[in-house]
Amino acid sequence: MISNSIGVMGSPEFSGHQKGILGLGPLGNVEVGDTMEVFVAMVGGKGEYDLINRIQKARSVYSTQFRLPSPPNPPQFELIPTSHQITIDWSWKDEYYEKGMPPEESIDNARGDSLLKDFEGYRIYRSTVGENGPWQLIAEYDSLNNYGYDIGLQYRYTDTGLINGMTYYYAVTAFDLPDQTAGQESMESPKFVSLKSIVPGPILEDNETDDQPYAVPNPYCSDNDYTTDPVWEPSTTFGRTTWYEIDRNITFMNIPDICNIKIFTIDGYLVKSIDHNKTTSGSNVAKWNLLNINNHTVGSGIYYFVVKDIENNKTYINKFVVVK
Repeated sequence: MISNSIGVMGSPEFSGHQKGILGLGPLGNVEVGDTMEVFVAMVGGKGEYDLINRIQKARSVYSTQFRLPSPPNPPQFELIPTSHQITIDWSWKDEYYEKGMPPEESIDNARGDSLLKDFEGYRIYRSTVGENGPWQLIAEYDSLNNYGYDIGLQYRYTDTGLINGMTYYYAVTAFDLPDQTAGQESMESPKFVSLKSIVPGPILEDNETDDQPYAVPNPYCSDNDYTTDPVWEPSTTFGRTTWYEIDRNITFMNIPDICNIKIFTIDGYLVKSIDHNKTTSGSNVAKWNLLNINNHTVGSGIYYFVVKDIENNKTYINKFVVVK
């Protein structure tokens, strides 16, 4: 039998005074050649109260054989862009089953109150900076169960008052009921799991003869800071914060759902050809990074662009200016 033993250590090798507490046993009868399974928890906290609370949570995790509580399954959603607004639709569709079960059918076997289906509601967030936020909570809907706001569940929200041509980032999360028995607060699915970006813009109307595709900003001034207030030129690479030349962009708006955009110099030389399909791109605008067909940055001047409507066999011509 090995009994408990506790010791306090201090190390003179470091300038800061350090102490540690070691505990051991009881381990029962241990014979030569025996093996045993040992679990160790490293717990830290801000002050005595927080430390004790975290130790209790560590013991709770061990007592459940490491069955940790989990948030509801992340929602699936689509973004529908129109002029100055984005509609977020997170209603469940059959094709979503390939990615998992609906959030409202999520089961949490680790709850202390035995409430297996603990789904409570949805939250919708928006960012104008990038995939990592900062995020603004723009809508929240919860179940009618005498808990929380009791607003009732909805599956569609329209975000209005947006700037056409600007990139917006949206995340839709699902959250559950707190587990008071286990002292567990409400949990929420991660934002990065259900995250999409979109650009609002007008829709071309065939019945309006003066309704033409156009480019913004026009003129494009290279000495303007388009990276802040608002963020017109966000990073084109996930996680990158440094601005590069490839992040420049002119946005073509009011274009057909399926079209080809050719950009020409005033002398008629082809600069760039862009194919646009709203179904595959998920956007009703097209962006150009101001690089020509040889991947060189274009210079100052007047540029014409020709938009070919593939479905309706129509052609639109307009121009924009680049100032450097």
